Amino acid sequence: MYTSAPLGALVVLVLLFIIGISFADKRRSYVTNSFWSILHAPLPNGKHPPMKKIHRLGFAALLLATVLLSPSTVLAQPSMGLKISPTLIEEKVEPGQVNAYVLRVENPGDTTLHLFTVAKDIVGVGPDGRPIYARAEEENTYRLSSWVTFKEKDLTLGPGESGVVHVTVKIPSDVSPGGHFGSLALTQEGPKDVPIGTGVGFELGAILSLQVAGEVVEDTRFRSFSASQMVYGSPEAHFSVRLENLGNVAARPQGIIDIMNMWGKKVASIPVNEGAAGVFPKSTRDFTAVWTSEDLEFGRYEAFAAFSVPGTKGNPTITATTQFWVLPIKVLYPAAGGLLVFVLILWIMIRFYVGRQLAAHGVGGRRLASRREASGLSRFASVVIALLVAVILGLIILFLYFG
Repeated sequence: MYTSAPLGALVVLVLLFIIGISFADKRRSYVTNSFWSILHAPLPNGKHPPMKKIHRLGFAALLLATVLLSPSTVLAQPSMGLKISPTLIEEKVEPGQVNAYVLRVENPGDTTLHLFTVAKDIVGVGPDGRPIYARAEEENTYRLSSWVTFKEKDLTLGPGESGVVHVTVKIPSDVSPGGHFGSLALTQEGPKDVPIGTGVGFELGAILSLQVAGEVVEDTRFRSFSASQMVYGSPEAHFSVRLENLGNVAARPQGIIDIMNMWGKKVASIPVNEGAAGVFPKSTRDFTAVWTSEDLEFGRYEAFAAFSVPGTKGNPTITATTQFWVLPIKVLYPAAGGLLVFVLILWIMIRFYVGRQLAAHGVGGRRLASRREASGLSRFASVVIALLVAVILGLIILFLYFG
């Protein structure tokens, strides 16, 4: 693809070229006389600028303008893409059954794609939601890649072209009941005759989920449920849920996390896994949720997680709980500081009042004061000091939690 500089930039380029030629040949035309006179104007010290530097600057400006403003050839990066449908094939099958499927493939990019068909076994789903494929040496009870046969071993699609891939799946007669999962994928390998790092390859496939009839085991449990930390400085709690599927069919749990404050009032409900993402047999999957509030929250909170797991035996519910605290620093620090100031002012006022009363009683008051001084700190002073120490310790604990 070719792109040209704007017309204004071309005009500037032509002018700079004329000026450069006039400098080089030392021939001054009517157009360049004004520029020449300006360049030959004496400096403040009375001297004229050296001509060689002017010529060099003129040629440098001309060269820079030629590089930056002249029409340039830009090689556009080819766009690559691939669309496949359907993206999910989910069926209940019988042992010994043979099924046929058709995948429709489209190349929306502007480059020709040479694709290869391949079947892969899926053993789980990663934290990012992407499938985890079985390794070749890994034993897998639910493996179905060996059941798949592609009519087309490869496929070539030009820009904007589409095609079909015919797939046959033969379920073995002695297959174990339950869920079996795989990917019907189309892959592209990068060129082999280019330097390392420049080859481009990608893979796109449809998920094949087959549930073989027989004894179905449905057993989904909580592996863990927790908040990311015990104490939060603001009402923003992050939760992590890990579910484990001990059955032989995929589970699609959906849940809600209810947040209860220390008075037993529900302050929020957070949906989890609204898209019903599956948990594969004999595997675990993590889900996350976040609770935030614009209100002033304070104290201990309890989170109740309840997940419904649809299956052949209804929708059993599994539950778990966790606790956390919200101690807003922006509120606690001013409150603690205000309490400290209040206690100090109260202490000073009481001492001032007691001193005036003692002075009013004359000698007896002085004797009473001397006895109190001799006996050490007063009871009130001890209480004040203990309160101050408690406030300071509380601030230190908060600093250790949130600092």
